[in-house]
Amino acid sequence: MPLPKPAGTGWQKCLMVLLGLILVSVLHFLTRTGDPALHVWHIFFRKLYFLPIVAGAVWFGFRGALTSAVFAIGFYALYLLFDWPRFHVERMNQIGEMASFLVIAGVGGALVELERRTKARGEAMRRNAERDRIATTVASPSETLGA
Repeated sequence: MPLPKPAGTGWQKCLMVLLGLILVSVLHFLTRTGDPALHVWHIFFRKLYFLPIVAGAVWFGFRGALTSAVFAIGFYALYLLFDWPRFHVERMNQIGEMASFLVIAGVGGALVELERRTKARGEAMRRNAERDRIATTVASPSETLGA
């Protein structure tokens, strides 16, 4: 069953994705990591970058997902410019997080494109079956009269 799509133009949806990325960035940037309890929230907000990426996939397909991921990486990289950790392990963790944005975008975008193609094929098959049914209905009386 396909996901419901919110009403709105493409520009409105782009704006929603961008605003989502900005909101996640603000929450992530403002949550400090010194206190372990706050660090949990900091990581949670970082994971929310996936939501605009998935929204980009659902609304715009593969290209939208990748574009959203690139913007998410850009916003996240801004944070890294100001707070690049001194610990090698944490740096690798953050680079891995940015790579996961691309993986989620690729998988999500591909799945949405596959669902759209499947739906389009189903619609084409339904139209062809309807056309054949109408042709058979029209042809039957004329064949009967000809016999």
